[in-house]
Amino acid sequence: MVHGRGGVVLKAIVVEKTGAPTELVYKEVEQPVINENQVLIKVKAASVNYADVKMRSGTYPGKLSLPFTPGLDCSGIVVKTGANVTHLQEGQHVIAFPAGGSYAEFAVADERMTFAIPDAVDFKNAAAFPIAAFVSYELLFRAARIQPEEFLLIHAAGGGIGTTVIQMAKNAGCKRIIAVSGNEEKTQIAKEMGADWVINHQDKDFEREAAAITGGQGVDVILDSIGGEFFHKNMQILASFGRLIYFGNASQETAKVDISELYPSGRTITGYSFGKVRKERPEMVKEIANKVIPMLAEERININISKVYPMSDADKAHEWVESRKSTGKLILVP
Repeated sequence: MVHGRGGVVLKAIVVEKTGAPTELVYKEVEQPVINENQVLIKVKAASVNYADVKMRSGTYPGKLSLPFTPGLDCSGIVVKTGANVTHLQEGQHVIAFPAGGSYAEFAVADERMTFAIPDAVDFKNAAAFPIAAFVSYELLFRAARIQPEEFLLIHAAGGGIGTTVIQMAKNAGCKRIIAVSGNEEKTQIAKEMGADWVINHQDKDFEREAAAITGGQGVDVILDSIGGEFFHKNMQILASFGRLIYFGNASQETAKVDISELYPSGRTITGYSFGKVRKERPEMVKEIANKVIPMLAEERININISKVYPMSDADKAHEWVESRKSTGKLILVP
């Protein structure tokens, strides 16, 4: 970090136009200024999320203003606090959901989106935690209202959220977890994380396998971030009073809902967006933090970190995500 004509200069990834991973440019930018309710964080590590890939490629459903710095979450050290900040202080180790992106040497976050963590927690592990853990908790316990005796099916089970959901469900006493992934390596990782059954949907029809596993009664909770053609297959195996939760549409395909598949059976389809929660229900984020941060501190959740990249190689990290070969979480370090 150096001082330029306009003030302090730092390095950050900037997307000036959407498109290929090569649009992730590591360049000098001026250090952002915090307001009275924000903190400035020296980023020690940031995670790569699929939403970052969609924003960079221009396929994200929300509105984006160019240029922007990607990144939804990070770990780091508070180096400056706004005048109204009361619960954080300089020098604290934190995880955060920054206001203007986390692929940078420094990031700005609202106090309500920043949470202290024990100094002993490794920064890379901490950076892998926020989106994966906060979303997993919300999916399982608020959106799906999972009960220990119910059948749970999770798609994309070898990814960051998938592996975290499996562990959280296991910790909550669930013993009927079905993990669905697209290759053998990912299904094996899901098995290692605690899944009771694993299905490679490239080799077998997951809906037939799940029907057999449940003895024809169906799955009580399905968590799906893929969408598209999976929708009707999910509905085939969703039990009476079952809950189908969509928290993404990686396939970018549409699917039509037939309401006759819903009201006679008491089944529900729910959409979930943690971004929407952060934006419109920020008070809920603190509630989630109080539940999940002890899991990080006590090492009750093992976030699978498969690769660590220098921040300058963010393009390579995005390429790996888009290859569909990635497992667990990818981490960037300045």
